[in-house]
Amino acid sequence: MRKLLVICVSACLLAFAPKPPADLKLEYTFGMGDELEWNQSAKQAITQTIMGMDQEVKTNVASGLLLKVVKLTPTGAQLEARYKTLMLQTALPMGMGEYGLNSQGAQDKPENQIAKAITDKPFTVYMTRLGEVEKVEGTENLWSGFDKVEMDADKKAKLKEQLQQSFNDESVKAQLEAGLMRYPNKPIKTGDTWMSKSNMPLTFPLSANNTWSVGDITEALVKVNCKSAIETYDKNKVIVVPPGLKSKMDMSGTLKLDGAVNPKTGWPSQVKTTSEIKGIMTLLAGGMIPTDMDVPMLIKMETTYTIRVKK
Repeated sequence: MRKLLVICVSACLLAFAPKPPADLKLEYTFGMGDELEWNQSAKQAITQTIMGMDQEVKTNVASGLLLKVVKLTPTGAQLEARYKTLMLQTALPMGMGEYGLNSQGAQDKPENQIAKAITDKPFTVYMTRLGEVEKVEGTENLWSGFDKVEMDADKKAKLKEQLQQSFNDESVKAQLEAGLMRYPNKPIKTGDTWMSKSNMPLTFPLSANNTWSVGDITEALVKVNCKSAIETYDKNKVIVVPPGLKSKMDMSGTLKLDGAVNPKTGWPSQVKTTSEIKGIMTLLAGGMIPTDMDVPMLIKMETTYTIRVKK
């Protein structure tokens, strides 16, 4: 009788337990006036081999972005975006010191004034319900307070050139897409896979071929994963690297993403990515570089995105 009672109780509990849907259509939901608090924290280590010696550059980046739905579109929404916080800290190799900027740091430091000047400047993001950032417009507004900061003119020009590589329309678009899931335009179930393509959120011209997959599905949470193959899409693009050197890249690598998604809203609460990219950076002749110089490079990066939807 006791065994029969246990079986009956278990059957009742199973009957009333939440059941995940067999098929689920994941989409981002937008409501007029909705706000999203978007926070990013990244650690990057770049190892360069110069004249047979390994040199490591470590960078920590943290930013907070506020997104507000200002218009609904046929495919998704138009959002007003503003950086609320911005921090970048880089440790250079061989005792060359550190440099950085922090919008919340002491404002007697010009670099912190520049970071502060970038914050709270509106620009526009267009996003679809499937997670594609169609375009970003107006990031030139981020520099509207730049000229008011008192700083050595040459140093200021070099810093602006470097920052504009990370905070232009295309770069910000890539940064946003890196923390979003891309959904297929069809219902999905555990084990399903689909493909997408995106650019990496780096100053380097790198793109990613993404293979997405679905893990566990419950009424409260969907596990979404991604594995990406990374490659250089423009080997002739000239980029500026600290301390103001011009270079080109030829690199490739891999990325892994793990995310937790609210199935009702489509928005991830947390996304974690790890990537490893290696290849050759060519420092171009000029200044202290007499001739073009190939530098083997390895980039390792870990990033965490957290998103909070405010209705």
